[in-house]
Amino acid sequence: MAAKSMSSSARSCAAPTRAECPLTMPWSAGPNPVHREPSTCARCLNFAVSTPHRPYWLDQSQRCEALLKEPALPTQTLKIARERLEESRAVLASIDESTKKGGHGRQAHA
Repeated sequence: MAAKSMSSSARSCAAPTRAECPLTMPWSAGPNPVHREPSTCARCLNFAVSTPHRPYWLDQSQRCEALLKEPALPTQTLKIARERLEESRAVLASIDESTKKGGHGRQAHA
């Protein structure tokens, strides 16, 4: 499954220094887009999401659901799609829970 590039409005990284985000180095101009993908960022302890990020994660969830309706895809692709669907649902739940509590977002570790 090809990862869709994450725009700056889709994700937010609270890591201020390269030492805090070794998965995405080099850090000269921000996180390295070669290594940064939804799963990498969502597992990061510096990852933060809020209501403006919800459309990206909803789209991610819907793309994964569509892939799972394609049984002819390789088993490994379907496995990755299931994992990313669970991950996107967890991020969406985090955003929704924060919104219910009147927050604007919070650290979300999926």
